[in-house]
Amino acid sequence: MFIGSDNQFRNLYVMKAYKDSESTLAAVGDLTLKVDTAKSNVYLVYKDTEDTITSDFISIKNLLYAKSTKAADMARTLNSQSVTINENPVSGQDYVLNVEVRNFVALGDDSTHIKFGAVHAVKGMTKSDFYKAMAVNLAKNLSREPSPILNVLLTKNDSAASGKKDSEVAVLLNGKMQNLANLTATETYTNIIIDEVEQPWRRGVAQVEPVNFNTTCGTILMDGDDVIWGTVEKKTGEEIQNGKQIADMEWFYHGTRGDIYREATYPDNFDFKPLVDETKAYSTLDIHFAYVGPGVEVAKSERTITVVCATAAELTKLITALKTATGVDAGAVS
Repeated sequence: MFIGSDNQFRNLYVMKAYKDSESTLAAVGDLTLKVDTAKSNVYLVYKDTEDTITSDFISIKNLLYAKSTKAADMARTLNSQSVTINENPVSGQDYVLNVEVRNFVALGDDSTHIKFGAVHAVKGMTKSDFYKAMAVNLAKNLSREPSPILNVLLTKNDSAASGKKDSEVAVLLNGKMQNLANLTATETYTNIIIDEVEQPWRRGVAQVEPVNFNTTCGTILMDGDDVIWGTVEKKTGEEIQNGKQIADMEWFYHGTRGDIYREATYPDNFDFKPLVDETKAYSTLDIHFAYVGPGVEVAKSERTITVVCATAAELTKLITALKTATGVDAGAVS
């Protein structure tokens, strides 16, 4: 659950379509930009779930900046790392693979969760045998976690067969051990893949939590020297769009113009009706401005209006209208 309140006052509007005039605002999510008769202020008119509302007046001379952000720039790539043994396994040596998970559902990097994989090399063990043994051992250790945090896979060498690319075989997938009978002795495995598992999310309750992990190989004794037995490389993981992050922002910032206690007074709370679809990707427009009072009230009270939209072309219309009215260019999102 979210704790605390906003540090910088912000109103967030989920726009589905930009309209040229207030009279054409028909569907929930329709929005338009208007200029007052003195042409000194601009403001948004928005079709909300209950009624048509207006934003704060934005003094053009106190408009500090406007900034757009593309949905692609807010996407996150899940962490992924590959492990490769440098030399053939040395009989009698103990190989240890360390996986450190930092700051997971915690307050800082001081919180570190460590998991291990271990293999005792025997005479005649090949690299492929080593990968299978290490992957299975690490997977069994990770399978005891209360909820899945990492997947363990093996890369299978298929390139020699009819021009195919190498494929991946899951050993641990979403917290469940896979059928180990699939790891046959006739297959050749070339490395181990460790992938981040996207964590459970619930709007306004469980935020998107990244699994920040780092994999290191231990040392073995080879020709009288302690040497690091393997190489770890970062890979490109699955890309996650920003829909869940935007949905959490909508829920939180609804408190600035709706239920300030954010459903804490249930069942006597004000119902929240979300408009963000967490499965989509959203581009954003931030309009940062200041309110300056009359007379001696010269202090600037800064605040931000954020407009999010899943359709870049519709948000571009708003950006263009804002530039026409104020001369401030927020940049492109398409």
